[in-house]
Amino acid sequence: ATKSFLSLGGFLFCLSLGWIPIVNLFALVVAWIFLSYQFVSYPHTRRGIGARQGLEVMIKNLPLSVGFGAVIAIGFSIPFISVFVPPIAVVGGTILFSKMR
Repeated sequence: ATKSFLSLGGFLFCLSLGWIPIVNLFALVVAWIFLSYQFVSYPHTRRGIGARQGLEVMIKNLPLSVGFGAVIAIGFSIPFISVFVPPIAVVGGTILFSKMR
């Protein structure tokens, strides 16, 4: 539950910054990190990795986190395809977790 609330707080933070010019680009990248964190948190939970520790791993692997989050965001934005994105993202998050280790 902590990881879900952390992701929700991060998304709300990004949403509040999204209205400020120039800063909204930073908010977009941070939102991608939290989006990838949401789907990588499943293998984190299975292995007993806490919320803070999991977020630190995401920050250490910043290019992977941002890229994965951007691809998921693009997938969610395409009608009809967005239905298939959550299960694919869970599998992708598990693969991403194994690459981060």
